[in-house]
Amino acid sequence: MSIATTLPIGEELNPGQFRLSQIQIINWGTFHGRHSMYVDRAGTLLTGHPGVGKSTLFDGIQHIFYAAPRLNESAHEASNRKDRRTTFSYMRGRKIKTNDGVVYQRPSATWSATALVFEDGLGRHVTIAALFDLPANGLEGQVGKHYVIHDKPLDTEALEKHGSRRFSPSSLHAALPGAEAFDVHKTFAERFRRKLGIHNDKAFSLLRTLQNGKGLDKGVNRFFRYEVLDKPATLTAAAAAVEDFNHLSGIYRQLEDAREQRDALAPVPELHEKLRELTQSHSRTVELKNVQLPLLRQQFQAELLAAKAVALGEARDQKLVDIESAIQAKDTLAESVSALDEQHANHGGRAIESLEKDIRSGKRELAERQRIEAGLRDDLDSVALEYDWSAHGLAAARAAATSGVERQQEETESARTREYEAVAASVNVKTQERALRSEIESYQRRGSNIDSRSAAARRAICAATGLTPEDMPFAGELVDMGSGQGAWRPAAEKVLRSLATTLLIRSDDLAAVTSAIDGLEGLGKLRWINLGVPSRPAKSGKNHLVTKLDFHDSDAGFWLREKVTGDFAYTCVDSDAELHQHSKALSLAGTVKLSQAVFERDTRSINPADYLLGFNNAAKIAQLEEQAQALATEHAESAAAATQSSLAKDQSARRLALLQRISTDTRAFEDVDSAVLSAQLETLHATLEQTIAGSTTLAQLRDSLAAAKTNLEAAVGRVAVLHHDVSNIENDLAQVQSVLAGNVNAVPAEDWAMESFAPYLLDGEPATLDELETLLSRVTVDLGERIATIKERQFRTEGALSEIFKAFARQFGPDHEREPWHGCRCS
Repeated sequence: MSIATTLPIGEELNPGQFRLSQIQIINWGTFHGRHSMYVDRAGTLLTGHPGVGKSTLFDGIQHIFYAAPRLNESAHEASNRKDRRTTFSYMRGRKIKTNDGVVYQRPSATWSATALVFEDGLGRHVTIAALFDLPANGLEGQVGKHYVIHDKPLDTEALEKHGSRRFSPSSLHAALPGAEAFDVHKTFAERFRRKLGIHNDKAFSLLRTLQNGKGLDKGVNRFFRYEVLDKPATLTAAAAAVEDFNHLSGIYRQLEDAREQRDALAPVPELHEKLRELTQSHSRTVELKNVQLPLLRQQFQAELLAAKAVALGEARDQKLVDIESAIQAKDTLAESVSALDEQHANHGGRAIESLEKDIRSGKRELAERQRIEAGLRDDLDSVALEYDWSAHGLAAARAAATSGVERQQEETESARTREYEAVAASVNVKTQERALRSEIESYQRRGSNIDSRSAAARRAICAATGLTPEDMPFAGELVDMGSGQGAWRPAAEKVLRSLATTLLIRSDDLAAVTSAIDGLEGLGKLRWINLGVPSRPAKSGKNHLVTKLDFHDSDAGFWLREKVTGDFAYTCVDSDAELHQHSKALSLAGTVKLSQAVFERDTRSINPADYLLGFNNAAKIAQLEEQAQALATEHAESAAAATQSSLAKDQSARRLALLQRISTDTRAFEDVDSAVLSAQLETLHATLEQTIAGSTTLAQLRDSLAAAKTNLEAAVGRVAVLHHDVSNIENDLAQVQSVLAGNVNAVPAEDWAMESFAPYLLDGEPATLDELETLLSRVTVDLGERIATIKERQFRTEGALSEIFKAFARQFGPDHEREPWHGCRCS
C-alpha cells in the first residue's frame, strides 16, 4: 500500500484499504447450491440460533486462510462431539435417514467452493477462493484442493460448466480466464497476502480467535475496554505513528521487491544476447546448407563440366582419326580375302566346302539321334528290363513293358495306400502330443491336480462369495503319497477319488458357498463338506491306507486325516489273495474289500493325467511330460515311416510312367538307332581328308584363307568398337553441353558463403564430379551437425530464460510475467 492510497478520497470508509465485501459459498455443509452474502464496508454482525450454519460458514473461510484448518472450533462443545466435522463431511452435506439407511445429501461426485471478495473503496477487487472436488466413490483421503485469486467475484456458473472431470490449475485457468490457480496453499497464501497488504500471518490467528468467540474468559468489561470502546487520544496518536511507520515500511518493502526483481532478472540481458547470436548463427548456417551450398555445387560443377567438355571433344577427334585408319586396314584385308577365296575355288575348294557342309549337317543329325537313343536306353535301364539293342530286342522289351504296366499299377496303388496310412498315423500321434502338451500347460497354470471343470466351479464360487481358493480347498489338494509309497498311488487314487474332488468348507462360509453353488450351471457335479462337523473318531492300524499318505499341515489337513482314518480304514495288502485275512482291505492292484461279503474292483487303468491327489501337480506334470516325450519319439518314427512310404510311392509311380511310355512308343528301330548315322559321318570325314591330302597347294590356300578371314573379322570388330566409343563420347559431350547451357544464368554463391566453404578446400579443389559429390556430402553432414549443436544451445538458453521468468512469476505474480521480456531487450 502506497502513501497516496491512505489520503482521504471521496466518502468511502478508509479508501485504499481492502475490506471484505462479499462471501460466496457453494455445496458446503448445509449450504446446498450457490449462495452469496454481502458484507457492509463498515462491518456486518452474523447471528443466529445453533445449527443454522454459522460455524459451517466460518469453517469454509478457514479453508481459505489455512491449508489444514482446525474445523468446528466455534461450535458448542465441539471437542466432545462424536461427529466432528471434516472437509469430506462438509462436501457430502447433511446425513439423511431413508428406508435404505443413512445417506449423504451429496453422495455422488461433487465439488465445493468458498470465496471471499475484498474491495478497496477505489473500485479494485481481489477474490480469494478455495475449491474442492471429490469423485463419485471418493473417500476422506481423495479430496482434491485448489486455490484461486481473481480480480472479480468468483464465476460460479462457469465452474458448474467445468464438467465431471476433477479440478487442475490448467482447467481452472480455462474456466476462469485471467485468474491465478494454485494447487499448493503456501504459494497461494504468500500471493494473496501480498495482494491484500497483510504483512504478518498472526493476523489470521487473531481473526480466528475473534470469530470463534475466544478470549472472553477474563471478563466482558476487559474485552469491551480493549476491543470495543474508543481508545484514548494518546493511543490514537500512537496508532497514527505506527500507521505512518507502516506506510514507510510498505515503501521499504516495495523497494526490496524491486531490488529482488532486478536481481532475479540480472542474467536475462546476457542470455538474451547469447540467444540472439545463436539465432543469427542458426539462420546463417541453415542458409549456407540449404541455399548457398546448392549454388556452390552449381559453380564447381560448371567448372568441372567445362573441363570435361574440352577433354571429351579431344577424345572424340582422336577416335575419328583411329576409325579412318581402321577402315583402311579392313578394306585391305577384305581385298586379300577375296583374292585368296578365288584361288581356293580354282583349286577345288568348292567340293571341299560341300563336304564340310554335309559333315556339319551330319553332326547335328547324329547328336539328335544319339540323344534319342540315350533317352530310350535310360528308360529301359530304369525299369530293369533286359534287352538286346536291335529291332527284335526293342520289340521284345516293349512287349515286356506292356505286360508289366498292370502289375505296376497295382503296386503303385498299394504304395499310395501305405503312404496315406503312414501319414495319418503320424498326424494322429502329433495331435495326441499337442493335446497332452496343452493339458500340461493347463496343469502348470493351475498348480493343482484338480480337473479344470472343478477348478472353474471353485473360481465361480470365490467370485460370488469373496473367498479365496485357500479358504475352500479340495480334499485332493491336502493329501499326497508318502515317501516311498509311489507304488500305491493308482490304488489310492481309485479309492479316494470321490473324496479328492470334495470341497472342504468352514462352518462360517457354508451358507454363502451353498448359495453360490445354487447359481452355478454347466460345471459338473460338486460335493462339499462342512469342516465344522468332526469326523468319526478312529485309530489307524498297521498298514492302513492312512499310513501310506501325507497330509497338509493345517486345520483342514488334520480334519482330512481323521476323515480318512475313520472312513477308509483299509489294510493295505500286496495281493488279492491276502484280502481274505482282513475285514476291510485294499490290494496293490486296486481291489477293495468293503466288508466280509462285499468286494469291489475298478478295472479301468488310471493315467497320470487322471491323478487328483497331491499338494502340487509337479509329479503329475513330470509323468505327463514323460508321456509327451514318448509321443514325440513315436511321432518322429511315424514321420520317418511316412517319408519312406512317400518315397516308395513316388518311385513306383515313376516306374509306372516309364513302363507306360515304353509300351506306347511306336518308333521304328531305325529312327532311334545312331549307328548308321555315325558310320555315314565317318565316311564323310575320310573323303574330306583324302581330298585335302591330294593337293598340297589347296592345303596352303586353305590355311592362308582362314588366317585372312580371321584378321578381317578382327578388323571389322575394331571398327565397330571405335564407332561405339565415338557414340558414347558424343552422348556424354551432349549431356555435358546441355548441363552447361542450363547453368548460363545461374546465380553465383555469395562471398561470405565462399569464405565459409574455404576451410573444406585446404587439401585442394575437387578434380572430378565424384570428388565434388564426396566433398559436398561431407560438408552437408558437417553443417547438419553444426545446426543441431546450435539448436541444442538455443534450446538450453531458452530453457534458462523460461526458468528465470517462471521463477519470477512464482515469486512476484503473473502480473509482472510479461515485463521481463521487455527488459531483456535492454543491455
